Amino acid sequence: MHVFVKIVAVIFFVTLITGCTDKRIIEEIAFINLMGLDLVNKEDYEKNRHLLVTASIPQIDPAAEAKRELIFTNAKSDKEAMLNLSRKTNRTIVSGKIKVILFGLDLAKNGLNENLDTFERDPIFGRQVKIVIANGLAHDVMKPEFAEKPRPSTYIDKLIEKETKMNSIPEALLFQFQRDVADDGKDPAAPMITYADNEVKIDGIALFQNDKYITKLEPDMSRYFFFLNGDFSAGAINLSFEEKGKESPVQFMYSALKNSRDIQVKVNKQEEIDVTLTVNIVGSALEYNGNMDLGKAEDQLYLEKKIEENIEKKSIEIIKTLQTNKVDSLGLGRYVRNKLAYEKWKSMDWQNEVYPNINIHVEVDAKIKDYGLRT
Repeated sequence: MHVFVKIVAVIFFVTLITGCTDKRIIEEIAFINLMGLDLVNKEDYEKNRHLLVTASIPQIDPAAEAKRELIFTNAKSDKEAMLNLSRKTNRTIVSGKIKVILFGLDLAKNGLNENLDTFERDPIFGRQVKIVIANGLAHDVMKPEFAEKPRPSTYIDKLIEKETKMNSIPEALLFQFQRDVADDGKDPAAPMITYADNEVKIDGIALFQNDKYITKLEPDMSRYFFFLNGDFSAGAINLSFEEKGKESPVQFMYSALKNSRDIQVKVNKQEEIDVTLTVNIVGSALEYNGNMDLGKAEDQLYLEKKIEENIEKKSIEIIKTLQTNKVDSLGLGRYVRNKLAYEKWKSMDWQNEVYPNINIHVEVDAKIKDYGLRT
């Protein structure tokens, strides 16, 4: 019995010592979970490939005053950046925990392929890493630290995750972005964030032509983009429209949305392409300050018609923006490609000549499944 007790005591002691040793090692490791890349000087970049690389490293030591370390360097590659960054911290840098890569706007305009190819080949960057665009310098977005919020790296990661689930911004994981760059029938889109008014916030959707940033959709247009982009079943949208008997526009909160999209492509004998997007939406009237009685079938039909008109109008604005800027972020080219012979598709300049000039129609069918607060 005494021997058994001694053995248990030894095992407990060894486990305790091992636990303390692990803790000490963890505190000496610097896990990079947010990395920013900026093109600061285009001439220098074209000559020497120098980028400003910024890394956000959480502080594990409870005695540390700051929540994180922010270190940065100029480097030609991620490997060189790691070596340079390691000389600026007393901890051993580990990059396997990177969750978000934040690209500065000027670098995104110049093209991301070179950097993305490097990341995709490097095992330290997982394929599930989020691609996010900063409206400005990535370094400037990463620099602020807020006492009342989590450390910036965690805050940005959770902000992107939450808004993606609510279908306010597209998911842009490393492998998804690379897949869309390689697809001749679809262009990538990615979340955009900014630092303004002393806070980091969502700043719309960054739209690309191949790997180059071209333009963006403002945050208030993002939901309409998702109606056109595909099926989803979460989120809400605030609509504003004129109503008889009301001096100011009526406010209508359309919530618990369930959306489905269908795309039909027609090619006539003259080889003119006609695309129709049919959007079906079912949602709840969460809040409404107009004169209609939602309990009456005719009034509900009236409001559903108003919803359809509003969404169709905004959707057409988005499509005009996409066509004008020659960005096929909705992937209409995939559907057109499936309608044509391979040789015909390969012979046309879809992005620059065909896509900007095709006829695109939007038809919306909206239903109110139930209603809540009326103000």
